[in-house]
Amino acid sequence: MIAWAGIITAGDRVAKQASNFLAFCGVSLLLIYAGLSVADIAVRNVAGKPIHGLEDIATLLIPVIVTSFLPYVMTERANIRATLVGARLGPPVAARLDLFGDFVLLAFLTIATIEFAIYAVDSRTQTTLILRAPIAPSLFTALFLLSLAVCAQFLVMVAGISRKAPVERRENT
Repeated sequence: MIAWAGIITAGDRVAKQASNFLAFCGVSLLLIYAGLSVADIAVRNVAGKPIHGLEDIATLLIPVIVTSFLPYVMTERANIRATLVGARLGPPVAARLDLFGDFVLLAFLTIATIEFAIYAVDSRTQTTLILRAPIAPSLFTALFLLSLAVCAQFLVMVAGISRKAPVERRENT
């Protein structure tokens, strides 16, 4: 059991480091897009015309930006938790409710990833309207990031099980 705990802890640490890097990349892309938006506003005010194709760039960047933050949210356990009920019912029930919430979130993310995969495959021949850039690379990158979020949530759930199991065993004896 101790060896598994070390592996789970190491996996959790690696997942946190990787998710921090992905979130940093997402923030960088978001800042680039914000800069392009500001430039578009400036060009519209000066020249009276928008930057050609900026809507297409948004179509390609936004899915990647949004999904790049999901692994970080999962590894930092920054999702919504129902702590009020668990606090009133005691630590063993709170631990089980947390585990149930982790499982429901994992199931939801898995279903969302599968549905997004179907959408990405169906959209593989589509292009953006103005630049005629293929949409598939952006969608498959977002799909990869969603898959990483599923893996991160699975690690969170396994780490939660391994942390809560000794406490529950002591309380049951």
